[in-house]
Amino acid sequence: MRNLKRALSLLLAAAMLIGMMVVGASAAGSLDAFSDKDVIVNQDAVSLLTILGVIEGKEDGSFYDPTGNVTRAEMAKMIATILSQGADIDGLYVGMNAGLTDVSGHWAESYINYCYSLGIIAGRGDNTFDPSANVTGVE
Repeated sequence: MRNLKRALSLLLAAAMLIGMMVVGASAAGSLDAFSDKDVIVNQDAVSLLTILGVIEGKEDGSFYDPTGNVTRAEMAKMIATILSQGADIDGLYVGMNAGLTDVSGHWAESYINYCYSLGIIAGRGDNTFDPSANVTGVE
């Protein structure tokens, strides 16, 4: 529980810092990848998080989804990317025996196992992680 609080505090602090940062002109190019770049409100923050690899946008090429939810797998990827300081850990933790029966073969398996190995995230109690479920505020 202590590690979870630390990780969430780190994530919140990073988000607040990113919101205060001024992104250089070279970062503005990352917004061009989004089909809905004109409606993005916090363009500097989105640009920086995209450059750092924390977020990538939606599969259809858009970013903005005001009614969308974040899944447990997506949150695991964001936390893992921030904690690993942007290092590419995709694939490094694939096949790790974390005791979670529903993450094998999932696109976020490595990120989930990484966070699980650090004690940041936990399963549902029945040896599942439920990666497609929406993450809640409590989680």
